[in-house]
Amino acid sequence: MQYCKECGKKLKEGAQFCKDCGTKTGSNTPNQQVSTTSEPTAPKKPMSKKQKLSLIIAGVAAVFLFGLYKLGESLTSHERLITKFEEAVLEKDEKALAKVLSSNNKKLVIDEKSVKGLINYYKENPEIADETFESLKRQANVLKAAEKAKQTENADLLQEVLLSGYFVDLEKDGKTFIYDRYQLNIDPVYLSLGTNFKDTELFIDGKKVGEANKPEFEATYGPYVPGLHKVEAKLKTDFIDLTTDETILFAQTEGKQQEEIYLEADQVTVDIPEELADQKVTLYINGKDVGVNLAESPTFGPVLMDGTMKMAVEAEFPWGKVKSEELAIEDDYITPSFISKEMKETLMNSFHNYFTEWADAYTSLDASKLTTTTPALTEEIVTEATDAKADGYGIQVKHISSYFDPEIALEFYDDKWTAYLDAKIIREYDNYYEDGTPELEEYENYYQAQFSYDSKAGKWLIENVDSSWGFDEESAIEMIVQEPKLFTSGQVAVTTTSTLSASTDVPDYINELMDGYLKGLVSAINSKDFSKVSSFMVKDADFYTTQKDLVKRLGDKGITEELIDYKITDVNIEGGAGTITTWEKVTINYSDGTSETKEYEWVYSGEANEADEFLLVGMKAK
Repeated sequence: MQYCKECGKKLKEGAQFCKDCGTKTGSNTPNQQVSTTSEPTAPKKPMSKKQKLSLIIAGVAAVFLFGLYKLGESLTSHERLITKFEEAVLEKDEKALAKVLSSNNKKLVIDEKSVKGLINYYKENPEIADETFESLKRQANVLKAAEKAKQTENADLLQEVLLSGYFVDLEKDGKTFIYDRYQLNIDPVYLSLGTNFKDTELFIDGKKVGEANKPEFEATYGPYVPGLHKVEAKLKTDFIDLTTDETILFAQTEGKQQEEIYLEADQVTVDIPEELADQKVTLYINGKDVGVNLAESPTFGPVLMDGTMKMAVEAEFPWGKVKSEELAIEDDYITPSFISKEMKETLMNSFHNYFTEWADAYTSLDASKLTTTTPALTEEIVTEATDAKADGYGIQVKHISSYFDPEIALEFYDDKWTAYLDAKIIREYDNYYEDGTPELEEYENYYQAQFSYDSKAGKWLIENVDSSWGFDEESAIEMIVQEPKLFTSGQVAVTTTSTLSASTDVPDYINELMDGYLKGLVSAINSKDFSKVSSFMVKDADFYTTQKDLVKRLGDKGITEELIDYKITDVNIEGGAGTITTWEKVTINYSDGTSETKEYEWVYSGEANEADEFLLVGMKAK
């Protein structure tokens, strides 16, 4: 007997389908024999609709739970974490990067601002970013292998070997429900930061972190996310408002990273004469009185040492208040010069005039000619000249020019202020025996004048003149004798531009008139100032007007003249009127840089005015 495998109903012999449920029976063909000895199968109870629905729901739930498991596994996987990190770095997305990073140091703040330096570091070093990505992937493989092998100790050892040192490491961080949880751990950096000046404010990434309370200050700040960070030092004093900054790689995640941010400035000491110790010595920085008395404390600062800052010192001396010339601050020890520009000019003019006065006094034995020397030196010069004359010796000398070393030394010596000035003197000179004829030769001699300040006289006087070893010729200041005179022992000085000025054939008043007129005319032309020659002419005369026009015309054209020489060759004066004939040699300098020397012969006419002064009224060519 056969039964339906689906509904359990009895089947007819040879039936291929169940007549009740239509299920194929799988019966043998008619030629096949069916065993009658097998046990009959118990009929299977058909499933209800409820059972079928439950089965379907269970299947869907199983698929859902499996998908949910896979989703959770994906969301917590290290591969996804590494991918998000890589995307954040490549896209320079600070917000996204801050979300994927963690730290075992709870004090480390990880946000958009703190990870900016790490983003910048990877941006400037893309090869380091690539190596970091590869390092994290290698670490992920190590962790995956450890999970499969269940060899935690070996995995830790292998992970330690593979750590790259690129700041970020992959770590297992417990579980979330049934899933392993991972984090990208970043170790913090603590910065030991030093600076060189007290009161310097320190900033990291624009935020003030400290202020130096002493010189050579050092303090530790942190923690910070590794990467490139801007470190600044700011110092504001009476002298400077200085800021310096550096971009520093914060990279040392073990211990403290040592860094220094020094301000390029220094303390400066000023060399002040001891004699000013009880006075006020005022310091000026870039023209401003900074309220420092260098007599009390000669050291000040900090200041820049690159020459951009300038200093000057002012102090009271017996000759008045002196402010030194400005000096660029480029050294930490400075000796200012209290030789002012005015004082320098005074000393140079005095020494320049000394050689003409010396020649005059020596040849005439007249001590009154010396106005720049102390009484002791005056007496010494005249005594020497007197002794030379007694021995039958004389000199002939003409001072041509002087060259001065601009560096003048000042010191307090032998209870008085003393200054030293070096010069090269150009003179024509001859020392001859009284029966001989002088033969002038040009000499260059180096001298040093020792000045001392005479408080009673209120001026600097030359105390001594001695030989000098010379100086730097390139920096020398030249002074030329405008009208060099030839001095001869026992004779009156002769002006070299007037070969007949001492002639007994010409009245003195004519000599003085022509000498004054010719030199005055040249001076008037060169300075465009007619008043320098107008006093030698009658004002109502046509000559006065024509010469005035001449001065203006030549001056407007930029022409200057030099009177090389002249002679009065003839004088014819009768009854307060007459003529003066001259020979003149003049160099004319044109505005284009060319020049020419010409010789003239003129016949000047003149007459005496009501004051009995003989003045010029006209001229014509001879």
